[in-house]
Amino acid sequence: MYWGGYTDFPSYIAQTEDEGFVVFGTTFSNDGDVSGNPSWPGINAAIWVVKLDSQGSIEWQKVYGGWGLELLKNPHTVLKKSNYNYIFAASTDSSPSYDVQCKPFIEQNAWIFEIALPDTTNIFTPPVGAGEVRVYPNPTTTELWLQLSDNIPPVQAQIELYSHTGKLLYKAQPTGHFHKIDVTHLPSGLYLVRLWDGERWSTEKVVVE
Repeated sequence: MYWGGYTDFPSYIAQTEDEGFVVFGTTFSNDGDVSGNPSWPGINAAIWVVKLDSQGSIEWQKVYGGWGLELLKNPHTVLKKSNYNYIFAASTDSSPSYDVQCKPFIEQNAWIFEIALPDTTNIFTPPVGAGEVRVYPNPTTTELWLQLSDNIPPVQAQIELYSHTGKLLYKAQPTGHFHKIDVTHLPSGLYLVRLWDGERWSTEKVVVE
Protein backbone atom coordinates (compact mmCIF):
# COMPACT_ATOMS: atom_id res chain seq x y z
CA MET A 1 0.00 0.00 0.00
CA TYR A 2 1.26 3.46 -0.92
CA TRP A 3 -0.20 6.31 1.03
CA GLY A 4 -0.32 9.80 2.45
CA GLY A 5 -2.36 11.30 5.25
CA TYR A 6 -5.21 12.37 2.95
CA THR A 7 -6.91 10.98 -0.14
CA ASP A 8 -4.67 9.51 -2.88
CA PHE A 9 -5.93 7.60 -5.91
CA PRO A 10 -4.29 6.15 -9.04
CA SER A 11 -5.34 6.87 -12.62
CA TYR A 12 -2.70 5.20 -14.80
CA ILE A 13 -0.12 2.40 -14.54
CA ALA A 14 2.43 1.12 -17.07
CA GLN A 15 5.23 -1.45 -16.90
CA THR A 16 8.80 -0.32 -17.65
CA GLU A 17 11.63 -2.24 -19.33
CA ASP A 18 13.28 -2.99 -15.96
CA GLU A 19 10.12 -4.98 -15.00
CA GLY A 20 9.05 -2.19 -12.67
CA PHE A 21 6.06 0.10 -12.95
CA VAL A 22 5.25 3.79 -13.20
CA VAL A 23 2.00 5.00 -11.63
CA PHE A 24 0.22 8.34 -12.17
CA GLY A 25 -2.40 9.50 -9.74
CA THR A 26 -3.86 12.37 -7.77
CA THR A 27 -2.87 13.17 -4.19
CA PHE A 28 -4.16 15.48 -1.49
CA SER A 29 -1.26 14.50 0.81
CA ASN A 30 2.24 15.68 1.63
CA ASP A 31 3.36 13.02 4.09
CA GLY A 32 3.91 9.27 4.29
CA ASP A 33 5.08 8.15 0.83
CA VAL A 34 4.17 11.55 -0.65
CA SER A 35 6.58 14.49 -0.53
CA GLY A 36 7.00 17.76 -2.40
CA ASN A 37 3.32 18.65 -2.83
CA PRO A 38 3.16 22.42 -3.54
CA SER A 39 -0.57 22.76 -2.76
CA TRP A 40 -2.46 22.78 0.53
CA PRO A 41 -2.62 19.20 1.91
CA GLY A 42 -6.15 17.97 2.49
CA ILE A 43 -7.65 20.85 0.49
CA ASN A 44 -6.10 20.91 -2.99
CA ALA A 45 -4.75 18.04 -5.06
CA ALA A 46 -1.73 17.64 -7.34
CA ILE A 47 -0.41 14.98 -9.73
CA TRP A 48 1.61 12.22 -8.02
CA VAL A 49 4.01 10.09 -10.09
CA VAL A 50 5.62 7.01 -8.53
CA LYS A 51 8.25 4.66 -10.00
CA LEU A 52 8.21 1.15 -8.50
CA ASP A 53 10.77 -1.61 -8.93
CA SER A 54 9.83 -5.19 -9.85
CA GLN A 55 9.20 -5.98 -6.15
CA GLY A 56 6.89 -3.02 -5.65
CA SER A 57 9.33 -0.84 -3.67
CA ILE A 58 9.34 2.89 -4.40
CA GLU A 59 12.43 3.90 -6.38
CA TRP A 60 11.32 7.46 -7.11
CA GLN A 61 8.35 9.74 -6.52
CA LYS A 62 7.50 13.33 -7.37
CA VAL A 63 4.47 15.61 -7.11
CA TYR A 64 3.64 18.00 -9.98
CA GLY A 65 1.28 20.95 -9.75
CA GLY A 66 0.73 24.43 -8.37
CA TRP A 67 -0.85 26.01 -5.32
CA GLY A 68 -4.40 25.12 -6.45
CA LEU A 69 -6.20 22.01 -7.68
CA GLU A 70 -4.84 19.63 -10.33
CA LEU A 71 -6.72 16.46 -11.29
CA LEU A 72 -6.13 13.53 -13.65
CA LYS A 73 -9.59 12.60 -14.91
CA ASN A 74 -8.91 9.09 -16.27
CA PRO A 75 -6.09 6.82 -17.57
CA HIS A 76 -6.56 8.12 -21.13
CA THR A 77 -5.10 11.48 -20.06
CA VAL A 78 -1.56 9.97 -19.85
CA LEU A 79 0.50 9.22 -22.96
CA LYS A 80 3.60 7.02 -22.74
CA LYS A 81 6.30 8.20 -25.15
CA SER A 82 8.97 5.84 -23.78
CA ASN A 83 9.76 4.01 -20.54
CA TYR A 84 10.91 7.25 -18.95
CA ASN A 85 9.02 9.97 -20.87
CA TYR A 86 5.32 10.68 -20.37
CA ILE A 87 2.83 13.40 -21.25
CA PHE A 88 -0.24 13.97 -19.09
CA ALA A 89 -3.30 16.17 -19.47
CA ALA A 90 -4.88 17.46 -16.27
CA SER A 91 -7.25 20.16 -15.14
CA THR A 92 -5.81 23.03 -13.11
CA ASP A 93 -6.79 26.29 -11.44
CA SER A 94 -3.24 27.07 -10.23
CA SER A 95 -1.81 29.20 -13.03
CA PRO A 96 0.70 30.55 -12.78
CA SER A 97 2.51 28.86 -9.86
CA TYR A 98 5.20 26.21 -9.39
CA ASP A 99 4.98 23.69 -12.28
CA VAL A 100 1.90 25.36 -13.80
CA GLN A 101 3.08 28.37 -15.78
CA CYS A 102 0.38 28.80 -18.43
CA LYS A 103 -1.79 31.91 -18.25
CA PRO A 104 -5.28 31.47 -16.76
CA PHE A 105 -8.24 31.65 -19.11
CA ILE A 106 -11.15 30.41 -17.02
CA GLU A 107 -11.47 29.04 -13.48
CA GLN A 108 -10.50 25.51 -14.63
CA ASN A 109 -7.91 25.14 -17.38
CA ALA A 110 -6.42 22.24 -19.32
CA TRP A 111 -2.77 21.62 -18.38
CA ILE A 112 -0.54 19.57 -20.73
CA PHE A 113 2.80 18.66 -19.18
CA GLU A 114 5.69 16.36 -20.19
CA ILE A 115 7.94 14.70 -17.62
CA ALA A 116 11.12 12.62 -17.74
CA LEU A 117 11.65 10.04 -15.01
CA PRO A 118 15.20 9.27 -13.80
CA ASP A 119 16.50 6.16 -15.56
CA THR A 120 17.12 3.86 -12.58
CA THR A 121 18.46 1.13 -14.87
CA ASN A 122 21.52 3.35 -15.40
CA ILE A 123 22.09 4.20 -11.76
CA PHE A 124 25.64 5.37 -11.04
CA THR A 125 27.54 2.21 -10.11
CA PRO A 126 31.27 2.33 -9.29
CA PRO A 127 33.48 -0.79 -9.28
CA VAL A 128 32.05 -3.43 -6.97
CA GLY A 129 33.86 -5.45 -4.35
CA ALA A 130 32.33 -8.58 -2.87
CA GLY A 131 31.23 -9.03 0.73
CA GLU A 132 33.17 -6.15 2.25
CA VAL A 133 30.18 -4.33 3.79
CA ARG A 134 26.81 -5.40 5.21
CA VAL A 135 23.96 -2.86 5.08
CA TYR A 136 20.81 -3.23 7.21
CA PRO A 137 17.90 -2.89 7.59
CA ASN A 138 17.10 -2.88 3.90
CA PRO A 139 14.52 -1.50 3.17
CA THR A 140 14.76 1.11 5.92
CA THR A 141 12.79 4.14 7.09
CA THR A 142 14.79 6.05 9.72
CA GLU A 143 18.38 4.80 9.93
CA LEU A 144 20.87 2.67 8.03
CA TRP A 145 23.63 0.60 9.64
CA LEU A 146 26.82 -0.45 7.90
CA GLN A 147 28.90 -3.34 9.23
CA LEU A 148 32.46 -3.45 7.90
CA SER A 149 34.34 -6.69 7.50
CA ASP A 150 36.82 -7.40 10.31
CA ASN A 151 39.76 -7.16 7.89
CA ILE A 152 39.00 -3.50 7.04
CA PRO A 153 40.76 -0.94 9.29
CA PRO A 154 38.20 1.88 9.87
CA VAL A 155 41.01 4.44 9.63
CA GLN A 156 41.44 3.48 5.95
CA ALA A 157 37.71 3.35 5.16
CA GLN A 158 35.44 5.90 3.52
CA ILE A 159 31.63 5.68 3.37
CA GLU A 160 29.49 7.47 0.77
CA LEU A 161 25.74 7.60 0.08
CA TYR A 162 24.42 8.50 -3.39
CA SER A 163 20.98 9.19 -4.82
CA HIS A 164 19.77 7.09 -7.76
CA THR A 165 20.87 9.91 -10.08
CA GLY A 166 24.47 9.77 -8.80
CA LYS A 167 24.33 12.80 -6.48
CA LEU A 168 26.57 12.51 -3.41
CA LEU A 169 24.37 12.93 -0.32
CA TYR A 170 26.63 11.80 2.53
CA LYS A 171 30.32 11.16 3.15
CA ALA A 172 32.08 10.06 6.32
CA GLN A 173 35.03 8.12 7.74
CA PRO A 174 33.83 5.39 10.13
CA THR A 175 35.27 5.29 13.64
CA GLY A 176 34.52 1.59 14.12
CA HIS A 177 33.24 -1.48 12.30
CA PHE A 178 29.61 -0.35 12.78
CA HIS A 179 28.47 2.95 11.29
CA LYS A 180 25.00 4.57 11.34
CA ILE A 181 23.52 6.90 8.70
CA ASP A 182 20.38 8.89 9.51
CA VAL A 183 17.97 8.70 6.53
CA THR A 184 14.84 10.24 8.10
CA HIS A 185 15.23 13.34 5.89
CA LEU A 186 15.48 11.38 2.63
CA PRO A 187 12.48 10.85 0.33
CA SER A 188 11.41 7.30 -0.45
CA GLY A 189 13.42 5.70 -3.20
CA LEU A 190 16.53 3.83 -4.27
CA TYR A 191 20.01 4.80 -2.99
CA LEU A 192 23.56 3.55 -3.34
CA VAL A 193 25.97 3.01 -0.43
CA ARG A 194 29.62 2.47 -1.21
CA LEU A 195 32.64 1.72 0.95
CA TRP A 196 36.30 2.39 0.21
CA ASP A 197 38.45 -0.15 2.08
CA GLY A 198 41.79 1.43 1.18
CA GLU A 199 42.15 -0.50 -2.08
CA ARG A 200 38.77 -0.78 -3.78
CA TRP A 201 35.08 0.12 -3.62
CA SER A 202 32.25 -2.13 -2.41
CA THR A 203 28.67 -1.11 -3.19
CA GLU A 204 25.18 -1.95 -2.01
CA LYS A 205 21.79 -0.70 -3.22
CA VAL A 206 19.34 0.26 -0.46
CA VAL A 207 15.70 1.30 -0.42
CA VAL A 208 14.31 4.04 1.83
CA GLU A 209 10.58 3.69 2.47
